Amino acid sequence: MLTGKRVRNRRNHHFTQEEINKRIHSTHNKAVFLPNGVDTNRFYYTNNYIHIKEQLSIAPSTKIILTLARVIERKGHDTVLRALPKILARHPDTVYIIAGSGHGTYIDKLNALIKELNLTKNVRFTSFIDDKHLNTFYSMSNIYVMVSRLIESEGDSEGFGITFLEANACGCPVIGSYSGGIPDAIEDGVNGFLVQPDDPEALANKIIQIFDSKSLHQKLANQGLKRVQTQFTWEIITEQLLSIIKKKL
Repeated sequence: MLTGKRVRNRRNHHFTQEEINKRIHSTHNKAVFLPNGVDTNRFYYTNNYIHIKEQLSIAPSTKIILTLARVIERKGHDTVLRALPKILARHPDTVYIIAGSGHGTYIDKLNALIKELNLTKNVRFTSFIDDKHLNTFYSMSNIYVMVSRLIESEGDSEGFGITFLEANACGCPVIGSYSGGIPDAIEDGVNGFLVQPDDPEALANKIIQIFDSKSLHQKLANQGLKRVQTQFTWEIITEQLLSIIKKKL
């Protein structure tokens, strides 16, 4: 397992590229890394979300944590739930939105954990979110969280994490884990924070840190948006691709 210190020193993580080179037994970097891009004409901040909060019975002043992803074990929703009691002790007006369709067995596990931790009033399941509502959910959330883990028995890991950049484009700070390609999407302390997988204590501390400081929240939001605009638009990714092709010709 990579320690947090070691990963922090690897600014160019490029997890997927490394995995491909391993599988084709290449020592010559035959696979070239290009990140996913974000359409900033599609993903941007909107304040048109009051009706969504009303539908979900969320008060206007409530702090919102969002995970928008398939509801499967790898995504680490259970780690967020285990972090919630500590968060609620300091910020009781917090709701965790679990958005996305998923595996029934894992959802049953999450519901059992919610009941065990007495979190029924603080968690909302929304199932699948239509594309036209994605902006709304990102924009109304205070923090986007996806603390994925590696499922070693299945070789299942997070390749990148495009939702982190979509959230950033909508002005939402993000928290992810040192797992798979997530460090390619999150620059720790710039557009959000990274924590170790399966560490609810560390996750709770980072969420509380952001909730406690409006200036930190705004700083991460501003830096996240700028990072998307300067590094991850499809125009920029296309230019990088064309440059790589020209070098190979």
